[in-house]
Formats: sequence, structure tokens, C-alpha cells
Amino acid sequence: MAIAAGLAGTALSAAMAGLGPAGPAGQVVSLALFGGGALALGWGVAAWRGAGPVAKALRASEARLLLAQEAAGIGTWDVDLRTGQQIWSAQQYALCGIDPVAGPPDQAAWLAMVHPEDRPLLERVRQPGPACDAATFQVQFRLRRASDGAERWIAASGRVERDGVGRPVRLLGIDRDVTEARQHEAALAAREAALRAMIEANPIGVLRGDIHGRIQDANDAVLRIIGRSRAELEAGQLRWDTLTPPEWLPEDARAIREAQATGLCAPYEKEYWRPDGSRVPVLIGYAIIGDPAEETITFILDLSERKRAERALLQSKEELEQRVAERTAALAAQEAELRLIYDRTPAAFHSCDAEGRVIRVSAEWLAFLGYRAEEVLGRRIPQFMTPASGARWEAALRTSGEAVHEVEYRMLRRDGAIVDVLLRGRVERDADGAFLRSFAVVVDITARNQAEARLREAQKLEALGRIAGGVAHDFNNILQVINGALRLLENRPDDADRVRRYTRAALEAADRGAGITRRMLAFARRDQLQSGPVPAAAVLEGLASLLHGPLGPDIRLEIALPAGLPPMQADRMQLDLVLFNLALNARDAMPAGGVLRLAATAETVVAPRPQGPPPGRYLRLTVTDTGSGMDAATLARATEPFFTTKEVGKGTGLGLAMAHGFAAQSGGALAIESSPGRGTTVTLWLPEAGPQPEPAPEPLPREAGRLRLLLVEDEAPVRGVMAAALREEGLAVTEALDAADALARLSMEPDLDLVLTDQAMPGMTGAALAAQLARQRPELPVVILTGNSEATPMAVPPGTPVLRKPIQPAELAARLRRLAAAAPQPVEA
Repeated sequence: MAIAAGLAGTALSAAMAGLGPAGPAGQVVSLALFGGGALALGWGVAAWRGAGPVAKALRASEARLLLAQEAAGIGTWDVDLRTGQQIWSAQQYALCGIDPVAGPPDQAAWLAMVHPEDRPLLERVRQPGPACDAATFQVQFRLRRASDGAERWIAASGRVERDGVGRPVRLLGIDRDVTEARQHEAALAAREAALRAMIEANPIGVLRGDIHGRIQDANDAVLRIIGRSRAELEAGQLRWDTLTPPEWLPEDARAIREAQATGLCAPYEKEYWRPDGSRVPVLIGYAIIGDPAEETITFILDLSERKRAERALLQSKEELEQRVAERTAALAAQEAELRLIYDRTPAAFHSCDAEGRVIRVSAEWLAFLGYRAEEVLGRRIPQFMTPASGARWEAALRTSGEAVHEVEYRMLRRDGAIVDVLLRGRVERDADGAFLRSFAVVVDITARNQAEARLREAQKLEALGRIAGGVAHDFNNILQVINGALRLLENRPDDADRVRRYTRAALEAADRGAGITRRMLAFARRDQLQSGPVPAAAVLEGLASLLHGPLGPDIRLEIALPAGLPPMQADRMQLDLVLFNLALNARDAMPAGGVLRLAATAETVVAPRPQGPPPGRYLRLTVTDTGSGMDAATLARATEPFFTTKEVGKGTGLGLAMAHGFAAQSGGALAIESSPGRGTTVTLWLPEAGPQPEPAPEPLPREAGRLRLLLVEDEAPVRGVMAAALREEGLAVTEALDAADALARLSMEPDLDLVLTDQAMPGMTGAALAAQLARQRPELPVVILTGNSEATPMAVPPGTPVLRKPIQPAELAARLRRLAAAAPQPVEA
């Protein structure tokens, strides 16, 4: 644009110079450009329109001038301050956004287009005074373009003509639109200011210098790092080479060579002097710019904090290593001490990992079970237990919390012997509850369990002795009924109604005697203890039948048993024994008679309470008497083993102690409430049994009259009566005198469907006969019938049914048909 402006000025000068000789002497020549680009002369236009050389030169000069103006975007103007007349070029009209046909605006209108803040500047140019003393002027102002209202920056350059007294009479000059240039300059200034602010705000030092050691500029971070002031920098007193300790100058020279070869150097560490003589560690990197490549732009990072942190970290590392070494030594000593405890403490310890594998075991544990350490470590604990105990251990592993728990298991010694143990352990879990490891001590309780079993048998005998009189009384009554009925039948056998009436009375008495015998045998049996679902109704009703005689006529027995009670989880035999002993204690507390109340109800415990069970669902059994009661001192010791208030020989003092232990082992609790003269209430909570599986449907019995039975019984009266009764029920019965006779008959009659044998027979028992037939005739079902409590399922082949005497013929026949129907049928060849 400047070049174009120069061309325009040259053309204008040339034009004016060409016209000079043609004008009259002393006449002022005024050259102006009109909207159409025509050139007018103040003294006339005849010569311009002519064909002479002056006209041709003038037209050529005008053409060059117009081209220059258009190329440079320059508008020319001429203002007569005396008359207000203005002459604008076409480009001037375009700059102001005015139609050339309308002509230039007057001075007031033109000033109204100027930004209000810039008007005083232009007005000073037009008025006399110091501001207009100069012959030329240059000014920039803002103009609102008339055509579109856009604000544009205009640069005006011109000359002021004055009259004889120095007053401005004429202004002429040129205008250029410099809006884009101003915007570009503003953007550059803004970017420079932002860059400068960014550099000043940057905690990293930025330095501009050269390879000869000079520092031209630096931000505040550099001055802060080296501890110098900006005044020292601006005075030229700072050089990076004098700020560098001598031993670092070779490293600087190497970096300069690297930067000269590649344009920049890799960051490296060095130090600078500070005014107090201290050194500051820095990390620097720079690039070389300029031509020749001597100017540097350097970035400096203060490493003081990092170096202090490294020193502190190194010191902490050394201290940590020292503490780790000390802790390791202490742990090694503790490990050795723990190993010593494991090996020398007379207790069997072991610990397991998350998979249940043994990771540590004591010498006592190994000696107790007879294994070597290499045979145990890495193996799972259930591998040293019976299958049932192993399954319970696995379940406890998944459900037990972190509290210490005690569980009884059966473990296998290396020699194959089975021992009863109490495992007292604690489980350690992570924050999410996942199993990490367990720690346990194993206590041999085999002898204790054997002693408890003997004690239970002794208690049973004691209980049986205490009720013997009552049972004898009941049986005497039963025998009286049977004997009397038979005598009456013998006297008048032909009276059918009389026979039926007294036969029914004898049968009912016999059924009652059978019930008493069955409950006595169940009470006295020696079955393996096993927890399972127990219905409360069956327990209390059975207990009531046993207590009928022992309680005597002065004690009224009450049973409170609501309908729909869920079963409880307990060992039936122990529960019967506990309740029976509690009832007898209540009887002894009421020598003059009273009321004994047995009650059962379901209860949900939400919050634990003293002497009560933990939260859960329970069956609550209560035994309440109206006897003499106990004072506070006696009540406090009531559950102590061997504590009794009875005379010597009248009690062992173990009844309540064993009841308390039974409740705790069953997952429940026992509480006693009593006061002198107000009786005693013993409450027993037992856990409610979970949902029970639906029983499998019984097979349909065989068609009546088709079952061929071999009856084996050594007592002829019993055998004869049973054979006759079963034949009346539709069975085909073959009789055998004993086991040997049975084997012989089976060889002669191979088509028999079922064998019913007595257990107690001379020569070979029913269990032995069943075992031999299981080997010889595995497809032939065998049923054992027994009248005592010693023959348990453990003494017979697996799967062999055992029925108890006495049993009604119809019930026996139905049971035999169902068993025969369930037996596998032989496959025909």
C-alpha cells in the first residue's frame, strides 16, 4: 500500500509539473480529481480536451495516478477552508461509503461520521494555533462508514496551506483504510503481552542470552532462582558464565556444541552461584536461534526442592532399611519363639490357608495323630477327618465369623483309629469377608465322650430306677385287665358279644403295655447321638405317657401344646432324657402334690438377653412346677456339676448340668427361674429345624395274597400266632424254626418273596442271617423283627429294615408288602 501511495504521489507531481509551463504566469493552478476520474484545471479545460502534447501527457499521468490509487486503496481530498468546497477522488468516496453522485458531505456531516473520541484531534488540525503550525500532518482516526455503518480506522496524511497571516485556508491530502493493519498490530500486541505474562507467571525460568555468556532478558523465575534483581539485569551486570561455578563450564561448552550442531541441547543438570555464596541446583535446556546461530533461549528448572526431597528420601530409605532389618530380626526371633511354642506347648495346634490347607502344625498335633510333618503340610484338614466331620468342617469354614468357636469332630489317626476331638478355632477374614486363614487347637475328647456316654447310661439307669415302681404299677394294672378279661372269656366262651367286649379290653390293655415298653426301650437304647428335626408334640406326648405312673396320684400333669408348631433341631434321645430328668426333679420338689406343666411354643429372639439364646428362631420348652422352689444361693449353683440338695444316694447332681450342656451344644440356651415357696420354671430353647425335604412316595403294595413270606422265629408260640395272623392278612407264610432251617427251606423253595426273621435266636442271629442272604441272594429282601433295643441299624447290613415288637398284624402285613414292592425285581435270563 505504501508503494502504491508513492506511485500516486509521483503521478500527481508529474501531472502538476507538466501543467506548469502551460498556465499563465503567476496564476494559481488547482488540480482536483472528480468522481469520474476527470482531471480539471482551475484556468479551463480546453487545453486538457485538446489533442496537443500537454493534453496527452496529462491524460497519461491521470491514468497512472488512478491505477496507483486503486492499487493502494488511497483516497485523495482537497478542502477549501474559506468556502467549504471539497473535492474527493473516487477511492475517497469508497473509503467513506458515500455515493459519488451525491457529492462530498459538508464539514459538519463528515465530522459526524468520525468517532466522537477522535473528532477533537481532527478539529485541531483545522484551527489556527500551535497544533496547526506544521505544514504537514499525519493522523489516524475511526470513521463509521455511511454505507454499512462499519467502523474503520483511517490514516490521513496531508498539507496545510496558509494565507499571509498564517491562517489555514486549504487542506489537501490522502486517506488510507488501515483497519486490518491496526487489528493485526493489536493481535500481535495481545499475543506478545500474553506470552510475556505466561513467561513471567511460569515457575520455570526463561532466559534469553547468547553463547558468549550475555543475558539480554529473563523472567522473574530466573531472577528468583539465582537471587538477583531486575535492576541488575537491566544494568547489564548479569552474565550466565560468571554465575556458573568453574567446574560446570565444560558441561556448558559441551551443551553449546550440541545445540550448534542440532539446534537444541538435551536437558542437563548444573549449578548457579547465589549472592550469598550458596549454590542452587538447576536443570537447564536451550535452543540456539538467529543468524549467526549465537542467540539462546534457555529454560531453567530449580531443583532445590527435588534435591532436598531426594536427600530426605535417601535418609528415609536408609532409616527404613534399618527398621526393616531390625523388624525382620524381631520377626525372625518371634517366629523362632512361636515355633518353640508350637513344638513345646502340650497342645495340638494347626493353622490353614484360604483353601483349607495346613500351613503350620505343632509337634503335639503330629504326635497325637501319628503323622510326619511332610505328610500333613499342604493337605486339607478334611483329609484327616471322617466324611461327615469333613463336610461339617467345610460348612463351618464358609459360615463362621471371626469369633472363637468350638466344634466337635471325628478325626482319623494315621493307624486308622478314629478319635473324638474338640476343635477350638478362630477364622481371619479380609475387609470383604473372604476367608484368609484359620488358627485352631485340637483337644482329644475321646475319653471325655466315652465317660459322658457311660454317665448318660448311668443316668438312664437312675431314671429307670426312679420310675420302676410307677412302671410296675402300670403293668400290674394292664395284667389285671388282661387276666380278668381272659378269665371271663374262659367262663363263658359261647357268648359272642361277651367274647368281643372282653377281647377288645384285653387288646387295648396289651396295646398300652406295648406303648410303655416301646417308650422304655427307646429311652434306654444306646443309639449314636445325632441331631435332627424333632416334633415337639411327639416329645411331650411320649413323655406324658412315661410319667403317668412315676408322678403318682397327687401330681396333676398339664400339657400346653399349640397346633402347627415347627420341629426343633436336637438329638431326640438326649432331649427325652433331659426333659424326663427335669420332670422327675419337679416331682421330687412337690412331695405333697401339685401341678407339673409341660409347654411348648415358637419364639423369635431379636436381641440377646441374659441366660437367653442368641438372635434366631427357636422352640421354647418349659417345665413348671408348684413345688418348694429354690433360694438365690441354691439357684446360683443349680447347674454346677455334682451339686445337689438331695440326700446321699438320692441323686447325682448332674441332671441340670447336663441339661445346660445339652442346650448349649444344640445351639440354644437354658434358664431357671425359682423362688422359695413359688415353684420353679426351667426354660429350654432349641433352634427351629430348617425346611425338610418332601418324603418320597411309598411304593404301591403288591396285590393281596401274592406275597410269599418265610417267617423265621425260634419261639413256637410267637411263631404260631404270627403265622396265623399274617395268613389272615392274605400272605402265604412258610415257617422256619431258626436261621439254619431258614437257609434249608430257601434252598428248597427259591420262589419266596421275602424273609421276616427274629433277631435274638440261638446259633445265628437275624442280623447274621441277613448278612449271609445279602451275599447269597442279594435280590431277596430281609426284614428283622426285634423286641429289644440293642439291635440297631449299625449291626445289620446296610439297607436292612428293622421293625420293633410288638406290632399289629395288619400294620406288619402292610409294611411287608411295601418293602417287597420296593425291592428290585430279578432279571430273567
